[in-house]
Amino acid sequence: MYRNSVWLSLLPVVIVSFALQGCNTYGQHREGRLLWHYKPAGSDAFDWCQPAIVYNKKTGRRIIIFGEGDEVGAGRLYAVDADTHKAVWGPVSFDGSIGNSTTTLSSDGKRAYFGESSKPGKVYCIDTLNGHIIWIASGLPSDAGAFMSCGALSHDERTFYIGSGAWPENKSLADNRFYAIEAATGRLKWIFESETHPVEGESGASNYGSFFCDPAILADGRIVAATFSGHLYCLRDCDNQAEMVWDFELIDTNAAGYTSKKPFHQEVWGSPAIDSDGTIYIGSNAGKVHAIDPATGKLKWETQRTGGEIFGAPVIGADGNIYAGAEDHYLYVWRPPAGPTSTPVAPLARYFWKDRWPNGATALANGEVVFGGEQGNRYVSVKLVGGKLIKQWESDPVGEPDEKEAKTEPLIDPVTHTIYVSGGHSGGLYALKGTQPMADSAWPKVQRDIRNSGRAGVK
Repeated sequence: MYRNSVWLSLLPVVIVSFALQGCNTYGQHREGRLLWHYKPAGSDAFDWCQPAIVYNKKTGRRIIIFGEGDEVGAGRLYAVDADTHKAVWGPVSFDGSIGNSTTTLSSDGKRAYFGESSKPGKVYCIDTLNGHIIWIASGLPSDAGAFMSCGALSHDERTFYIGSGAWPENKSLADNRFYAIEAATGRLKWIFESETHPVEGESGASNYGSFFCDPAILADGRIVAATFSGHLYCLRDCDNQAEMVWDFELIDTNAAGYTSKKPFHQEVWGSPAIDSDGTIYIGSNAGKVHAIDPATGKLKWETQRTGGEIFGAPVIGADGNIYAGAEDHYLYVWRPPAGPTSTPVAPLARYFWKDRWPNGATALANGEVVFGGEQGNRYVSVKLVGGKLIKQWESDPVGEPDEKEAKTEPLIDPVTHTIYVSGGHSGGLYALKGTQPMADSAWPKVQRDIRNSGRAGVK
């Protein structure tokens, strides 16, 4: 009896000790915990773009660059020190929103390239040290459309590629063109115009040929870019003009929520991903991920139809599998088949997330995949275990509970593994606790890396 009473008296001490040693999953070491939130003074954001990181490997300093746009169309760009959480410079203000046009950084981190969604549209290059504008692109047509996507730099970083496009409801902002601009001077090199089609079962928007998606650069330097009109173009830069190598048309009789009596072109919202063998993965509103042969532009395989449109960009996990979210609340994972096949590939597993429209995910080194939902304000990490996607953790809220905040794909700090996200009406940059580096896969996040380079085969 005495021995039992001693044990019971020590029990609270044991429990407290256990918690203090970090075993409590709700303690300070919990992944997904909100570490800090940088909100610029006077910010009234409507939409926020995917951040990028300027990383100086010699000094270890990391500067996070991100932009915003408000409901009246004005845009601002900011730079924040990753260690001090204080502004390095900004805001740098622009006529049009840059809420969707993510910055692309040069490999040395000294320059950032991006577009804005004014009309006529403008493309900029800025100095990342101080935010000063180096150039505004010259030679663009007077009716240049809005730039609402990220661009990509050529492998030699002499050319910046970016497409013009707009949301389907913003008809007046579109011009359905793809631009090549000299990275050193901002001089226009060439323009490629997309093909448009009558819309069937769709919104009927006249800007159906918009290059709303981010482009990607193949290992051999060719450019791939997709449009709302259901085309995935492969272009070769021939200095003063673009040569179309091939044109893959995404045609189906079904899309999420409606069907057609005859095949029609499918919208493409998300950016392409490129595997180590060059295979190009792209999602569509047919609810599928399509795998394209980079040499021929022919379909190698495609997935079974999911229950909703695939808005986000596919990513490649540490396990080599393909991950993408669909409008039906699920994040899916597929294993690429060994070779071309006409049989639709079934998912290995799927994970239901309460927030509709899971955005593009980011793959981590330990096999986890982190993603958020367009209609919610939390991020979640899942891992393929025993044939199932199992939740590993869920983040603190980013922004207000009733706001749609979890819009951007997670960006992983290369030193601390902190997870950076931005988005939603509350504005600012959020830093969440992370413990894992980004996966060393061929394409672990949208636009591939922390510089949003969009280039295959670049470390």
